[in-house]
Order: sequence, then C-alpha cells, then structure tokens
Amino acid sequence: MWAIRDGLNIALNRGFFKLISETDCRVSAILLETGNSRFHSFGTLISDSGMLLAQFHEVEVHHLLREANAAADYLTKLGTHLDSPLVFDSCPSDLSNILYLDAIENTVPITVRDHHARNYCNLMI
Repeated sequence: MWAIRDGLNIALNRGFFKLISETDCRVSAILLETGNSRFHSFGTLISDSGMLLAQFHEVEVHHLLREANAAADYLTKLGTHLDSPLVFDSCPSDLSNILYLDAIENTVPITVRDHHARNYCNLMI
C-alpha cells in the first residue's frame, strides 16, 4: 500500500490525470476500489490513497497475477534495494524487453480454481 500511495503522489506531481493502477496484491486492489478501510490496520494509508485517486480524472484499478506483469515484478525487486522512490524519465534498456513482453500479453499457462463453481479452469495469461 505504501508503494501504491507513493506512486499516486508521483503521478499527480508529474501532471498525470488518467491512471491505470495494476497490482498483484488482490487485497490492495479491493481496498482501493471499495474504500472500505475504517477498521483496517492500514486505514489511514488506504484513506490517503483514496483521496489521491479522487484527484484523477479517470481511474482504473486492476488486480493482476504476478506472472501477468513481469515489469512490475522486476521493478518491485529493484525497489527493495533502494532507500527512496525510483522515478524514470526514460525506460532503462534492461527493462525494455520485459515491457515489450508485458505489452504483447506474453502468455503463461496457469490453473485457477473457481471457488464458487468448485471447479478448475486453465487460463492463458
């Protein structure tokens, strides 16, 4: 949630007003979409993020499986070694191929259980 809030601040400070937020943390996506944070231990952080989201003209929040967003996974791992947020003005060369594969929706087969139907289905991500 800290990274999401920091990212929202960076996007607003750089003048972006249309936002698509993708996270591999389903709980974070749900909390951002619903704004239901009253009794959550990160309630203030979720509330801050909600107020930041309200400043965008267009907002989409999506949950993605980690396998479907290799670029975010790469950047997350890169960020664990830093003391402050990292902002790129241009794409680093080692990230270009990863972004390209994400953009063309590189497929990875996985099996997902549908808890409501009590069955399994194969997805190509």
